[in-house]
Amino acid sequence: MENERFQELLTRVANLNWVTPDWAEAFCAVYPCYAYFHCNSYYPLATDEMTPAEYDEYQKRLREFISEPRAAAYDDYLKRLREFILALRRDFPEWHFHSYELHRREGFTYKCAGDFVADFRRLQDDLRRVWELVLRKEMDEAMRSLLQIKIWFSGYLNNLERQQPRSNSWEHDKRAVELMVETLAWLQKKLRKLKVCENPKCRWRKYFFKYNNSNNQRYCHTKCGAKAKALRNALRAPKEYKLSEETREKMSIAMQKSWAKRKRAERRKGSSPPESPPHDADRR
Repeated sequence: MENERFQELLTRVANLNWVTPDWAEAFCAVYPCYAYFHCNSYYPLATDEMTPAEYDEYQKRLREFISEPRAAAYDDYLKRLREFILALRRDFPEWHFHSYELHRREGFTYKCAGDFVADFRRLQDDLRRVWELVLRKEMDEAMRSLLQIKIWFSGYLNNLERQQPRSNSWEHDKRAVELMVETLAWLQKKLRKLKVCENPKCRWRKYFFKYNNSNNQRYCHTKCGAKAKALRNALRAPKEYKLSEETREKMSIAMQKSWAKRKRAERRKGSSPPESPPHDADRR
């Protein structure tokens, strides 16, 4: 059961598809004071660092910066990102830090849900790199990249263990980091099961684990394989024939009759009695 949880968490993070708006970096360059809030992976839930007035000002400047056609794309981007964060917290609470309350001097209190144990966008980039290296059969480099991720979390865990004083929240956070280290250690043993779906328009699970013993597993699902085949057929250039369709049809019928006649002759030959060997007198 634990192995299935490790596998589900890794594929969930690796397969999240979002498109960061192309104007994101430009916005952060114009307003560097908002770069952290905009680029932080938990931006939709990380407004606990802002006062309501600061948040309103941020939204105002952002709306002035982006054009109207891009505003809808930005809203969709934030919506999908928020849905992913909430689903990740709902399905994998053990990999999240403890929740807490943040008291502001202005007199209001934020209830902050615990963040994921890693910056999942950076973790996604690292995991996808490992998947791609395995696809190219660069197993040593894939193992090295995965080991670097694990070493970082192991160092984080060592820092937590040296902290004082210790509390229930400390135990919770320590267990979350331990689970991440265990997840990466489990992945080290499963590197050869990593597969990348060959369907260029895969929207199911492009990065997946091999689910049978076949080494020729090219698609994450049979439906994805069927869609890839249909896409290849659609992109394939139509074949040009020198003969007309009527002539080709007649040739096909003639070839079928010739093949059938040949098979009948072979069957008759196989059913005829074998010839008797010649007598010694005949040999003389």
